[in-house]
Amino acid sequence: MAEEAPLEPQPAPPAPAAEDGGFVKLFLRLIDDVERFIRAELRLWRAQVYERLRQARTAIILIVAGFLIAQSAFIAFLVGLLIILRQEAQLSPALATLIVVGTALLIAGGMIQVAILKIKKLTEIREKADRK
Repeated sequence: MAEEAPLEPQPAPPAPAAEDGGFVKLFLRLIDDVERFIRAELRLWRAQVYERLRQARTAIILIVAGFLIAQSAFIAFLVGLLIILRQEAQLSPALATLIVVGTALLIAGGMIQVAILKIKKLTEIREKADRK
């Protein structure tokens, strides 16, 4: 019978070489992947915003046109009021103009004051009741 050779311990499998980087290389690749993912997400969100703005363009144009027509109607109202005051109340053109412009400025000032109060109320810092 053939003599059996004594069992010798087998060499351990080779450890990952230092040049392939192991964990460090995987971590750097993860960082690169996350960065590419975030950039892709940002491009997607930007494209979605631009698409929604493009779709809303007609609505925005209609709102602006409506605002301009309303503004011109208000100016026509003020001019008509000026003519009525001058003719019916028999006021001088200067006095009728002063009355119409003064009234319009008072109304505008009141509206601005209300808007400022609302903005202050919305932006005030509120403290919690339990904080002392």
